[in-house]
This record gives sequence, structure tokens and C-alpha cells, in this order.
Amino acid sequence: MNSHPVVSVPLITYNHEPHIAQALESVLMQQTSFPIEIVVGEDCSTDKTREIVVEYQKRYPHVIRALLPERNLGPYRNVTATLNACRGTYIAALEGDDYWTSPAKLQRQVDFFEAHPDCSICFHKVLVIDETGQNAPRTIPLDSKEISTLEDLLPGNFIPSCSAIWRNGLFAKLPAWVEEVKFSDWVIHVLNAEHGNIGFIDDCMAVYRLHAGGTWSTQSWHQVMTRWITAYERMNEYFGGRYNSIFKRAIFLRRYGYAIDCVDRQTPDAREQVWSALLSEPAMGCLREKALLATKFYAPAVVRVAGTVKRALRPSES
Repeated sequence: MNSHPVVSVPLITYNHEPHIAQALESVLMQQTSFPIEIVVGEDCSTDKTREIVVEYQKRYPHVIRALLPERNLGPYRNVTATLNACRGTYIAALEGDDYWTSPAKLQRQVDFFEAHPDCSICFHKVLVIDETGQNAPRTIPLDSKEISTLEDLLPGNFIPSCSAIWRNGLFAKLPAWVEEVKFSDWVIHVLNAEHGNIGFIDDCMAVYRLHAGGTWSTQSWHQVMTRWITAYERMNEYFGGRYNSIFKRAIFLRRYGYAIDCVDRQTPDAREQVWSALLSEPAMGCLREKALLATKFYAPAVVRVAGTVKRALRPSES
């Protein structure tokens, strides 16, 4: 095992039997001028993920260190335990159902950090593959500034999880409320972005999978919206209201997007969701969106009433 790895790769995995070998191989193929380590957080999978991880650890004991708890920890505690076990100067995130495609990924990102000491995070484009077949492959983000800031990141996450690398040790621990919202990547990036800028490499060097067993693909839009709103509220508390206007607008836009979808699909709770968005803060700064939402929901009723009145006032034919 490398005594002083420059990069640690916390590989979080649970029930990734079809994909875990490809994830591990994509790290093992990295061509670097420095040592790396892979710290696998295998959270008591019910398939053969653990068997595959143990076999790889036996084959590459100088690189792979597997954390094998006897009981399922859940995402929050598994991520926390795996991050705490990382010894590298830098942390490069990867989950067991994603993989890297460029053998130069880690070298390029470490080189970027050395050229940009003001940056605490570095990320790049990834190819999104939807294995459910519902969407064509696409590259994200479509565009990004070479250098972004904390304020750019607060409204929402634009950093694909399998692309991120950050300087180790910038924050003490993940807040406990991460277990409530059930996602940690945006939170980690925000905590790191308090200490430096966010660098972007305009090249696609990883694949992010969408599949039936994925964390986000199994959630409804309403569940996702609720989780994000909770995260914004908790993070707003963390910053003591310093970015209150940013978070209030972000919460509104989540509600607005969901309300628009409910109106389009004519769901039973469309009215409730429309008013939830219309009554949410901020009152100013979102007037255009609120006007569009109100018009979209109420205009059909107004048109029907106007048509009825017009027909009633029309002179009858004798």
C-alpha cells in the first residue's frame, strides 16, 4: 500500500455488481507521475459487489484498500467513513456505477491544481448514458466558466460527481443533515468552495450512468424537489443567512419548475403546487416567473369563461 498517496479515490459502492469492475479498472488504468490509492466503501451489498471488490483488493493490495463493514451503514455513514479513510493530498470522487474514460484524468487535474493554487475544486465534462433507454446520451455541463465561485454553486450543483477532485482536509466533516437529504456531492462541493475557486477542464473524461437502480432515477420529481429545498434551508442556516437571497430564489425556482410540470400534466395537486410557488419567497425578483405560472394555470379557465359570456351575449337568431 502506498504510504503517501497524492490522490485518494473514495469509491462508494452498493449493489453495483454489473458495473464495479469497470469502475475499478478505470482508476487502475490512470497514468500518473504520483502514487494513488483506491478506498472502497462497500456497504454490505446484497449482490456480488463485495466478492468482486475483495478479489480486486487481493490482486492490487498496494493500491486498493476496501472498507467492509459487517452491517449496512447507509449512504451518509458510508461516505463519511470512506472519506475519513482517505490519506491523499487530493480526493477524486467516484461511485461504483460510473467510470473514468481518460487515463490522463487524474494527472491533468493535479496539474491544474498546481497551476491554480487559488482553486479548491476541479471538474470536467462527463458523458451521461441513460441505460433505461429514455434519453439519448448527452454531455454535461454543456458549458461552464473556467473559474467559478461559491456563489455560482449555491443555486444548484453543476459539478458531475464522477468528475470532481478537491483538496483534502478543507472541512472537518459532513453535516448530519446530509443523511436527511440523502445526497452529499453538492454539500461537499459547497464546503470546499468556501476555501477556493472551482476550476473547469473543458474535456469529457468520465461516464455517468443513469439506470433503474440509481439513487436519483428511483425518485419522483416531488421527492427530488423536497430534498433540494431541505438542503437549501439547511445550508442557509449553516451560512447564517449570508446568502439568504440566493437560497430563497433557488427554493422558488425548484417549486416553480415542479408546478409548471404539474400544470402541463394536469395532476390533481396542480393548484396546490401553483399556489405553493406563487406564495413562496422572494416576492420581488421572481415576478416574471410568477406571472408566467399564474397565466399558464388560470388562462385556460379565463378563456373558457370569456367564450361562455360571448355566446350568452350573442343575439339569438330569429
